[in-house]
Amino acid sequence: MQELPTKLRDIISLREGCRPFVVAEAGINYDGELDKALALVEAAARAGCDAIKFQIFDARMMYDEPEATFFRRFELAPEQWAFIAHFAEQRGILFMATPDELESAKLIAELSPVIKIGSADLRDKEFLYQVAQLNRHMIISTGAATDGEIGEVAKLMAFEPHMFLHCTSSYPANLDTLNLGAIRTMGQRYNVAVGWSDHTTGVMSRALHMALGAGARVFEKHFTLWAEGKSPDHKMSICGASQMASYVQAIILACDVLGSGVREVQDCEKTTRAKGEQFMRKRAYNAVIDRHLRQFEQSS
Repeated sequence: MQELPTKLRDIISLREGCRPFVVAEAGINYDGELDKALALVEAAARAGCDAIKFQIFDARMMYDEPEATFFRRFELAPEQWAFIAHFAEQRGILFMATPDELESAKLIAELSPVIKIGSADLRDKEFLYQVAQLNRHMIISTGAATDGEIGEVAKLMAFEPHMFLHCTSSYPANLDTLNLGAIRTMGQRYNVAVGWSDHTTGVMSRALHMALGAGARVFEKHFTLWAEGKSPDHKMSICGASQMASYVQAIILACDVLGSGVREVQDCEKTTRAKGEQFMRKRAYNAVIDRHLRQFEQSS
């Protein structure tokens, strides 16, 4: 099993100055095919993502017909998921997954140091408690939840390593529904790291800047390599390694623009600073000359 990446550990530990951690949300966009899952891993790594996340479930446990038949098409065997996780490790990218039930969570715990909880499961405290017993870091999405419900989860998870992802549970999410200020609110209220599960379409640079400014350091974005397929999620995902790379670069640029928040002299400012020092010396010199002239005039 992979170790928790240092960058993500630092973010969860609220260490200052962390660079953003980007998760390519593959979901079920592998269409139930191993080769497609591996292609998504390869493309996400090539795009500069830090992690790739899938959904793992037993359709018979979670769905009634006809949905169970539909979602069974996306199931892979445990050994196939193990192969995908190993492939991700070889490519230098963290394997993550979201479970829909406990057995899938147990499988994920064997393959990854992180278990992602979807927004739909935030209110199921019994499920959260069971997953917490697997002793993995938990990233919990907060879409479609109230402040009170999130607060209850924060209390439940107070002694477990976890973080929240703010999101709007709408596909796609319109700009006027993003409520990115909630990122800062949750971080301050619960003293945990908070990221953003981005459900907007394309690469919304302005929204990324605002999310970073509000304190987000983990970003999750739906990702695919195919415009069409079995998965209904293809149509709401950014498509292709190049577009995912653009998303990663937009986050890095936004992070560079935001800066550290510490006011210090930068290299590009040294000329201005030197000119200011020159002016100070000149004013001090002129003041001395002026004082001596006045003294001379008074003594004449």
